[in-house]
Amino acid sequence: MSQQRGPDAYTVATTKLAQEWSANRCTPHINAEWLTRLVDDDRFGGMDAMMKVRLLLAALIAVNQPNSQVNWQSSGQLQAVLGKLQRVAAADPDEWVRVMAAAASDFDGRLDLDAVMQQSAVVRGLDMKCVCWGCNAGR
Repeated sequence: MSQQRGPDAYTVATTKLAQEWSANRCTPHINAEWLTRLVDDDRFGGMDAMMKVRLLLAALIAVNQPNSQVNWQSSGQLQAVLGKLQRVAAADPDEWVRVMAAAASDFDGRLDLDAVMQQSAVVRGLDMKCVCWGCNAGR
């Protein structure tokens, strides 16, 4: 049996992601090995829904940072575990987790808002008029 180095992935994730707007605190830990521990041990299922959302956001942030140690394009293993994370989150009982999984899509650093529209009946039901400052398109 191999020994773990430092705190386990679940402890790190739940500690780093406990506060609001804390996804960026978790980005240094995003790598294939760390995420695999969370997803394969089914630890993700035991996390609070907002922590799951923040973990998905942390992965999006990590793959989109130019100075990130995450080399998204060259790591097939990371792509595979992010895909698994997305699938597990997409099947989560909490709607916000499923919506964020849809938004994360293939973890290319962008939010897939079309997928969010398809996933969420709440979002589909919104009157999506433009309400941005200075724009009269929705008025």
